[in-house]
Amino acid sequence: MTKVLVVDDDVTMTLMLANTLRSGGFEVFVANSGRQGIAAARRHRPDVVVLDLRMPDVDGYQVCEAIRKVSQIPVVALSGVVDAELVGKILAKGATDYLIKPVPRGVLLAKLRHLTRAVPSTPKPLMQDAMVAVA
Repeated sequence: MTKVLVVDDDVTMTLMLANTLRSGGFEVFVANSGRQGIAAARRHRPDVVVLDLRMPDVDGYQVCEAIRKVSQIPVVALSGVVDAELVGKILAKGATDYLIKPVPRGVLLAKLRHLTRAVPSTPKPLMQDAMVAVA
């Protein structure tokens, strides 16, 4: 089963996304802060990450950078912000794609299925050194 990590400081959003993804056949882990997201990525070794950008402790840009230091798993930024500069910034930090909230259920499921078909079968494990980037 494909493992998805959802990182968003909005608990309602993570609950909604988790329910949507589980009903679509994914195994889902959630984190409600950037720090928790980095730790969860290391612990659960997801196949793909769905990542909010604006979080109060460690933002999505920092989470993406930390993941990219140790892994090439797909990272999908999911944000309510429609700003070309922010889209460019997160893609430059290593995000695989950018989706705008609210994203239709079918689009999200199709995007994650598409991205995880291209993931190598043995992704590089996330190491504890990733926390250094945001400490």
